[in-house]
Amino acid sequence: MIATQRPRAFLRLGPVKMSSDHDWRQFCFSILLVIAVGVFVAWTWSEGYFQTADQLMGRAFTWGFCALLLWGLAEGIGQNFVLSRAINMVKRARNLADLSGVFGFEPNARVSAEYLADVVQDQLDLRVGRVKYVQRLATLLGYFGTVLGLVLMCAHLKEVRSQQDIFRVLPGMAEGLMMAFSTTIVGIVVFVAVRQMGRLVERASVSLKAKIMRRLQEDRQ
Repeated sequence: MIATQRPRAFLRLGPVKMSSDHDWRQFCFSILLVIAVGVFVAWTWSEGYFQTADQLMGRAFTWGFCALLLWGLAEGIGQNFVLSRAINMVKRARNLADLSGVFGFEPNARVSAEYLADVVQDQLDLRVGRVKYVQRLATLLGYFGTVLGLVLMCAHLKEVRSQQDIFRVLPGMAEGLMMAFSTTIVGIVVFVAVRQMGRLVERASVSLKAKIMRRLQEDRQ
């Protein structure tokens, strides 16, 4: 007698039928994205770019961008895991009752499919919005660093009273300008990484909603 291997605990999908056929594509893509970001950060560290950016921006901006990057990637992985698990629940559900509570979905013959679609969409928008929130914070931090660098440069420029003062304030002006450029570049890098993670979450949410609505139509026909 051949013993069958049971799925691991985190693959057990509650009331749905146990199966080895699971859809974890978006979650795997998010893991690959994290690996790619890790390789990029390791490369910048080995080439000295990370240390240079730290010196130009300041320790506060460096830790801020690092925190946003880790927050956005972790949030995306978590949301993709939950969404992938919900997609599998829809695929393996025996009936609509098995989908009760999946992102606000409560099958009820007295409500329209459009209403259920709006409820599910609202719940999915909340999850996608968490990743987009980190994107906006990365953009705002980059803008803030750019403006701060320009303000510091202008503050040194204000000290110019004669031609001799120009050479004296040039180093300070250069520091402000380098802060502005470096925070802009790092902010763009963090935004792109988190934005790509957000796209994966959006794809998973669209796929989940389509599967729920398709299953609803099939059971009501």
